[in-house]
This record gives sequence, C-alpha cells and structure tokens, in this order.
Amino acid sequence: MRVNTLNRRVDIESAAVFLCSAAASFINGAILVVDGGQWVAAKRLG
Repeated sequence: MRVNTLNRRVDIESAAVFLCSAAASFINGAILVVDGGQWVAAKRLG
C-alpha cells in the first residue's frame, strides 16, 4: 500500500474498474477516496 504519495493514473483506473465490476455490486451511495492517504494525513495534522 502506498501512503501519502501522489496518485498515478493506474490508481484511479483501478478504482474505476473495481466500481464497475461485480465485486462492487453491493456498494451504493459511498465515496471512494483515492488520494494516496493524503486525506488521512491531513486529518492527523489538522
């Protein structure tokens, strides 16, 4: 797992492919944060 790094194109693509797959069929109304852990780091600092 890469933490607190800049996103790569493949990171966003992987999330999009997952959300379009049958594996995500039970997910609805959720926000999937794909930011390399920057959101978590900001909460700790702020």
